[in-house]
Order: sequence, then C-alpha cells, then structure tokens
Amino acid sequence: MSKFIEKKIIKASKRGITFSFWNKTNDNHLKTEFDVGDKYIIDLKNKKMVILPSDNGLTVSKKRVNNEVKPLFDIRNAKTLQAFEGSEYLEVTIFNDKILVEGFNTTENEFSDKDASISSLLNVEKVTSTCFNRNEFDEIFDNLPGEVASYKYPMQVVSLFSGAGIFDFGFEKENFEIVFAIDSNEAATETYKVNLGEYIVCGDVCTFPKEQVPQAKIIIGGPSCRPFSLARCDYGTNKGKIENHPDCRLIYEYTQWINSEYADYDIFVMENVPGLLTANNGLYLELIKNELPGYEITSGIVNDLEQGGYQNRNRAIIIGSKIGKVNIPTPKVKKEDFKTFGDALKLVDETWYNYSDVSLPREDTLNRMRYVPQGGNFKNIPKELRTKAVHSNSYKRLALDEPCITLVNYRKPIIMHPIYDRILTVSEAAAATGLDKTFKFLGSLSAKQQQVGNSVPVNLGRSVAREVFNTIMKYVNKQLRLRIQSVV
Repeated sequence: MSKFIEKKIIKASKRGITFSFWNKTNDNHLKTEFDVGDKYIIDLKNKKMVILPSDNGLTVSKKRVNNEVKPLFDIRNAKTLQAFEGSEYLEVTIFNDKILVEGFNTTENEFSDKDASISSLLNVEKVTSTCFNRNEFDEIFDNLPGEVASYKYPMQVVSLFSGAGIFDFGFEKENFEIVFAIDSNEAATETYKVNLGEYIVCGDVCTFPKEQVPQAKIIIGGPSCRPFSLARCDYGTNKGKIENHPDCRLIYEYTQWINSEYADYDIFVMENVPGLLTANNGLYLELIKNELPGYEITSGIVNDLEQGGYQNRNRAIIIGSKIGKVNIPTPKVKKEDFKTFGDALKLVDETWYNYSDVSLPREDTLNRMRYVPQGGNFKNIPKELRTKAVHSNSYKRLALDEPCITLVNYRKPIIMHPIYDRILTVSEAAAATGLDKTFKFLGSLSAKQQQVGNSVPVNLGRSVAREVFNTIMKYVNKQLRLRIQSVV
C-alpha cells in the first residue's frame, strides 16, 4: 500500500529533472524503496511520469550534504525535457514505493483557501506530465540544478477506541499510517493485530500513560456510543439518563488525549452515532468545542450508501483542525445508484475468512424465520408465534435488491439472509461493511459478530480520510507556495 512521504517543488531546467530527498528516519530506517545504489525504471502511466523500483534499469545516485548522503535522481532523457517544455516548476510527490512528477506554470491569480484544486492551491496552471515508457531510460550526470523548495507533512495517526480497526483500515487505504492504537477489548485487538499491525495495545484509554504514545499530527477514534444510542438508552427514566451512563466520560477523556502535554495534534476526528450531536440539547458537542478552543471544528452526519458503500448506516463525524477547515464529506452517490445487499453478497465465496462463522437457529426461531419474506420483519410472523421484540429490525430479512440496513450486532435482532433461513455469516456481514476476503476476524463467534457490528463501514471511513487528506494537501501546498515566493 502506497504511503505519502513528501512533496517537493523544483524549478524546471532545460538540463533535466533533478531532485533528492532525505530517505532515513531518526533510527536509520528507510522511508522508501529507493536508496543510493538501488535500481529504478520510469513508466508511462495515465500520462504521468512514474518512477518505480526495479531489479534492473537506472541506478539511484547520491548527493552529499555535510556528512550525510541523500538519494539523487537526475533524469535527462530528451523526450522528458520535451514533455516538460514550458513548465516553470515541477511537483515531485514521493511515496514509499513510487515517485510522481508533474509540470506546472505560474499564473497571476491570487491564492484562495476556498479552492481545493491543486492548480489553484499552488497558484499554478498544470502544463504537462510525461512521455515515458518502460524501455526508455536516462543517464545519470553529476551536475544538477538546486532545489527550490521542499515541505513534508507527517501522515502518522494515533487511534483511540480502535476496535477491530475498520475505521483505521479506511484511513490506511487513503495513505495514512497508523502508528499507535488502543482498545480495551481483547478479541478486537487480536483481530486488529492480524489485519493491520502489532502496534495496537489492549488497554484502558483512561489510564494508559500518554507519554508512551508515539508522536503524530492526527488522532482519530470513536468513544463508546452506548450513552447516545436511542436503541440502548431509555431517555424517559432516571436510570436511562445519558449523564448516568459511565461511558459518557469517554468523550471528555478523548479531549484530554488531544490536549495532552505529550502530544501536538493538528487534526482530530471523532466518530459516533448521530445522537451524540443532539444529546442533551447538544451538550456533548458543546463540551468538545469548549475543551478544544484552538481547533476549527466541523460536524455532521455521513451515510455509507452515499459514499459508495452497501449499508444504510449514518455516523456522526466531528473534525477539528489547526491547519485549515476540514469539510464533512458530502453525498457522492445518488439514491438511484445505491449499492444493494445483493451486490455485496455476490462477492462472498468459500475463499473468504469467516465464511462458515454463523449462528444456527433453534427450531422455534427457524419456524418464525420461515414466515418472513425479503424485506419483511417480525410483523410477518403470526402473532401467536412472535417474541416480545418489536424493533423494526427484529427478524428482519434483507432483500437482494435493496441496500443493507445498519448492521449492529446482527445476531441479537436476528437479521436474516435474503434466501436462507439463518442470520448472516461473519463474512457476509463483513462484505456489507466494505471489507474483502483478506480481512480476518478473531475471537469467539459472538465476539466476531460484535466486532463487525461495531465497525465504521470502509467507504464511510475512507470518505472522512480523504477530506482530512485534502486539507493537509492544501496546507502543504500553501507552505510550498510561500517558500517558492521567498526564493524565486
């Protein structure tokens, strides 16, 4: 999976395209697959110049800075120079496994924070990209023009209340790097480890020593939703009052992680059920704003179907930023184009993990299931056979040609397969969450079902991550533009 490392602006030269970068961390680990002496090739892909690691081809040269050595690329192929003719600046985006180069020209337009396009952000006009293919290589020369500017922004993320890691998984899909995660559920943390990484801790967010958390500029997480869920909290009794629920303190605890003396976060993202935004007349949203006055805060509801997912699932998203406003994702898919549960079901076969993980019904439960058609629920069951459950999702049979309903722990209300008289398998529920066959849930059967039910759907999470990334790129490019103005 590609991970963003650094973005650079260099001044275009008729002599060639030359740039270098620091490729080692403080503990001497490599950031990319490119190092002095390694091989690389240049590929033509979507009219962009893409530099790729290879077992043969060109050799990465070196540039000495004091006593340190940086990887150096000096590309002088004639077709390259012709392709970038007219470009005043080249934008070099460095990932761990590839490097992208594009050409730009300056314009007279004023910079606008409201315009998210890269051309406006850089105050440049895109001119050209490339004209390379795999068989055209360049020679390395010693003489090189100086770099104009470079600026890098760390893409590392700290995750709280991480569960099985599906929200984190969405961020990783958008080139963020999770460096620390924590959750108190042992089975969920084991699932996280096998799918995302060993950096998750099974522990209590309220007591974990914050000085032991790696440095990052971004923190994400979803504190317990139980106090704010209408399905779980009886607002009409003293027992059910939100403030009496012990998990309420976790909202405040999240803000204390952001305010920690050991951290310096530029952006935070909190996800929860929609009820968080309006609970106690907005008291908890106001608490977040009061505890975090240094952040520009946006909030809203995001639906998975509207982001290209399979579930009609809404999540409240609260985002705070010190580097510019982060927008709440807007709908990307029209209602007539929503995906259905049948679309998700088509993906699942015996090659999926958790394919056979399913709770089999008792005979009386099976008898009730037989009465329910696709799209139906407990109301289709004869009254004399019904249980006391009257929630609309009780004995809900999904329909092949309709979107999936919100999947909490689908075993408890008995959410059924469209065709078979049983509840969903773990793999079928995972597919409806936007996961693929490579994601593996661990723990007891009930633990696996709960982990899927607690998950933020992948497409919903990715849509939030993209908005965060867009704001970071606006910030990075603004800094680059200021540097260009200072040296040109």
